[in-house]
Amino acid sequence: MKKNISVVTAALLATTLATQAVAEDAKPKRSLKGNMMVEYHQLPDEAKSLQEMFSKGIFYGRLRANSFTWDYNDDTNQVDNRAIGVGGSLVYKTAPFHGFGVNLGAYYTNAVDSLKQNEINKVKAGKDTFSRYKVANENDYSLFSLAEANVYYKHGKSKLKVGQQIFESVFTKSNDTKMIPNTFMGATFENKSIEGTSIRLAHFTEQKLRDHETNHDVVTFNDGTSAIRPEWNGNDDSAVHKGLSHANFTANNKSVDHTLSIVTVKSNIGKNLKTEVSYLTVPEVVNNLTLEAHYTMKAGNTKVIPGFRYMMQKDDGGGA
Repeated sequence: MKKNISVVTAALLATTLATQAVAEDAKPKRSLKGNMMVEYHQLPDEAKSLQEMFSKGIFYGRLRANSFTWDYNDDTNQVDNRAIGVGGSLVYKTAPFHGFGVNLGAYYTNAVDSLKQNEINKVKAGKDTFSRYKVANENDYSLFSLAEANVYYKHGKSKLKVGQQIFESVFTKSNDTKMIPNTFMGATFENKSIEGTSIRLAHFTEQKLRDHETNHDVVTFNDGTSAIRPEWNGNDDSAVHKGLSHANFTANNKSVDHTLSIVTVKSNIGKNLKTEVSYLTVPEVVNNLTLEAHYTMKAGNTKVIPGFRYMMQKDDGGGA
């Protein structure tokens, strides 16, 4: 019988660095939402020169710690395990200059107290406090990632961003609940020219999951190398489809380099109705369509927001 003795999670917003002084009555630079997403409230002012683009940039520092302990009773095939990750991040945003800007985010974690190398596969919820692949091959419990590194251009109500980036959608999430976010390599475009409507386009060529230092394919499980535990160097997310493996793709003469494209249209219809249509495709693997709507009804000081979500997934060759 499995018994979970304790799972303790702590995420601490700590030291915040800036190249500018901030008045005491100014709103906080950032806040942490309930789903662990970071909202930025203070952003750099517009730069008047290339030098100001960097001198007016802002640093955002963060210290983090996550601890997990599991105890198994009455099961000799299981190993009591623990994982304690300590680290943080330093994000830098330049001031926009003629619409151009740069975002950089460095993240670090070290599992200061975890299982030994030959037992690392037994770690459960705490696996995102280190890289299982790095431990198995190098016996190294530290993990450093430049998880965000992108350039953007903003003009009017349009914004183009290219590089390694966080992209929140109905299909993709940063899942930044422990130490390092899930990010993607590619390009995104957003336009809000139509009143009450936003259109977002994304095209990604690679992904970096939370417990990885480097990018990998967006769907392929296992990297096909002779390394120790190669399945931990591809898409090893808990929701991974292991049938979409390196071996299965190559056996069917298919590429193991896939792209992920997303189109999302959000609209406010009237004062109370919000709708969203999203489409995802991984060519020659799978397509997905999502329709969503929420309607806000007020009853005094109380809001009731019924809604629905319809999802349709269609095979595009992945099944074979």
